[in-house]
Amino acid sequence: MSYDTNLNLTYQATPKVAFSASGSAGYTNVAFTPAAAGTATALAPFLTTTNYYALTAGVTYAMTPFISAELSATYNERVSDHVITPQDLITVRLNYKPY
Repeated sequence: MSYDTNLNLTYQATPKVAFSASGSAGYTNVAFTPAAAGTATALAPFLTTTNYYALTAGVTYAMTPFISAELSATYNERVSDHVITPQDLITVRLNYKPY
């Protein structure tokens, strides 16, 4: 059983500046039954659940019709069996689109 949800927002503040934000959340539930080697019987079922969350915010500046710059920040978090794994990422991009 699993689910996933996303939300994306973009706001064009001026012809050259755009702000964006997005978020997502999800849940997975996995069960399996390991078999003991050399036997016909299986061991007790094993169940694991994972929740994950992600948030992103960014700003884009169009310097010319062909060149734009973007700054974005992302935070991810995964929670699996009471273990929290966070991740932060900051990205700076320079985009060139000749056409």
